[in-house]
Amino acid sequence: MTSRIEEARARKSSGKYNCAQAVACSYASLTGLDEESLRNATNAYGTGMGNLEGTCGALVGAGAVIGLATGDRIKAMQAMKRIMGRFGERNSTVVCRHLKGVGTGKPLRDCNDCVADAAEFLEEELAALPPRRRRIAVIAAMDKEVNLLRGLLGTDAAESVAGRVKIITGRLGDADIAIAKSGIGKVNAALATRDIIDHFHPDAIVSTGVAGGTGNQADILDVVVADRLAYHDVWCGPGTDPCVADGFGPYFTADPALLALPALQPRPGVYRGLICSGDSFISRAEDVAEIRRKQPEVMAVEMESTAIAHVCAVEGIPFVAVRVVSDTPGVHSDNSAQYETFWDDAPKRTFAVVSALLDDMAASAKQ
Repeated sequence: MTSRIEEARARKSSGKYNCAQAVACSYASLTGLDEESLRNATNAYGTGMGNLEGTCGALVGAGAVIGLATGDRIKAMQAMKRIMGRFGERNSTVVCRHLKGVGTGKPLRDCNDCVADAAEFLEEELAALPPRRRRIAVIAAMDKEVNLLRGLLGTDAAESVAGRVKIITGRLGDADIAIAKSGIGKVNAALATRDIIDHFHPDAIVSTGVAGGTGNQADILDVVVADRLAYHDVWCGPGTDPCVADGFGPYFTADPALLALPALQPRPGVYRGLICSGDSFISRAEDVAEIRRKQPEVMAVEMESTAIAHVCAVEGIPFVAVRVVSDTPGVHSDNSAQYETFWDDAPKRTFAVVSALLDDMAASAKQ
């Protein structure tokens, strides 16, 4: 595996990054910023700051990373002083024009080597920092769901924006939590997931909210934990299988380590099985029958989780979906009344599963 030091050198060698960008972008995942934002923030720092051949741009890139990684002005300044000291000891100067031999004709250090040096000394400082707290994102479709979840973060919860999505952030045990409303439907869910990944950099993502039961074990107020997810409304044409996204297998699977956590173990009222997603609110018995014809093992249907799982699969982010059954279309006659009454019933028992899951995930951050 390529080290970040080698990655920084390769970026600089490509000619597509200035010295500051080559260092900073190689450590984007440690900063809380997406790479594009970090690259834009260091646009002006090439060739010794503004092309004036002052302080080496690679050091400026290292300073940007350490400032974001520490989140503390004093600690960042102390770390930067040490980085510049080590760089100066190795190369006799921290000034771009001297390193390049401008005016003397005797270069002291090649730019690619300066980038590698700055990355090396930056890594030493990063290694000395306390471990980064685990970051967990929870995505729900509607305000009703988000409001139930917000209480898990207590009075210190804060609101911010991740791209197009408003998020509520706070701490739970040893983890940083972000709760977001995706909006209803697969596209909204996928866009929200992309924004949260880019801006919050989660270590895991949980999809939660409500789902319709299919009459396959789970009843109203029961919880369904998805071990597999699939679309129920996708077909890519002749020669392809129904419900299969282009380029993927028949199912997206939940992360095994998350499924192994105590909160998600099957028990009375908590079931594990297949959740299917599509862009329709399923309220009729014939709709459920058609979905079960294509996916006989489906336990619950909703409109977002498979799209979230799809993005997580592409990005390699652990994922799990936990849904509360709000209604059972086709099993009882008045499906709409079931759905509305569900919110009045304040399903604290079922949402407690999500709370316990987040506790388990936060505790696992210590291990």
